[in-house]
Amino acid sequence: TTEGAGGSSAKERGEDGAASASTSPSDQTLDVVDLLRQKPAGRRRVTSCDCAEESLFELAELGKAEGLSSGSPEEGWRLPFDSLKKLLEMIVEDGNAALATDMFRVLDGGSRSQFPFTWTFDASEARPFLIVCLIRSLYADAALTFLENSCKMSLPGRGRDDDQASFGTVVSCPYCANPALSVVKPYQGSETMVCSSCRYEFDLFSGTVLKTESEAPETYGLVMEDLLKVRFFGGRRGYTHTFTIESPSEGISQVYKCGTEGAEVPAKVGDRVTMISASASKSRNIKAIPPGWKSGEPKAL
Repeated sequence: TTEGAGGSSAKERGEDGAASASTSPSDQTLDVVDLLRQKPAGRRRVTSCDCAEESLFELAELGKAEGLSSGSPEEGWRLPFDSLKKLLEMIVEDGNAALATDMFRVLDGGSRSQFPFTWTFDASEARPFLIVCLIRSLYADAALTFLENSCKMSLPGRGRDDDQASFGTVVSCPYCANPALSVVKPYQGSETMVCSSCRYEFDLFSGTVLKTESEAPETYGLVMEDLLKVRFFGGRRGYTHTFTIESPSEGISQVYKCGTEGAEVPAKVGDRVTMISASASKSRNIKAIPPGWKSGEPKAL
């Protein structure tokens, strides 16, 4: 009987402890994001804002109006990471891609002291989640811009765009226009990449332009002109440009010769560029280059 009473008391103490834990302010969260799915008017207020700060304040006002505040006034509300992911998804679904990317900026590195709630945010998980949401809603340009900006980091204490140091530039495939053939780092020289879309192999050479030369198309009579049209661009005459590019890391330089339809030079001395060419690799019996292309032929700058 004593053990039974003791067990009963322990059970009662456990139930009391569980009740206390469930009502602890530190464990409660603001469920206002789920409420947005049931309140179309409130959802429009939150997802139609021009900036993330305004949207978060609208979210806080909606929570106060619905009485969903949790915790003491000193601690404020708490937004869990799953709710933030739902919020980003809602904003993209409602057609405000600019607000979604701005929301990521504020949640990841913005000032938290100005808001009446706190949140938990994992940028490494939220970044690919937002990119998938943008692409799924056909905001490809916004996704690429967000991806490129994610490869940059501001100097400590700054945060302005002109203080950002680039950690890579996204280059596209010259054959199938796949927007993400590779991310070229500032210190990178040469590399060989296989496109994830068309599966062809390309040589990328990045560096600084040391020298440029341009050659205008020669002028002949009408007969000779027709015969020489096939020399440039499948029948159209064009300008020939020669670039000498030096790699920053390997200390070597490469000379490339390519053509353009107009007289404008694609790059000038001092520019950092990436020349994309058909693969010149000799490791395979059958080279993985697009049909009609020549090995090592430059195709995009």
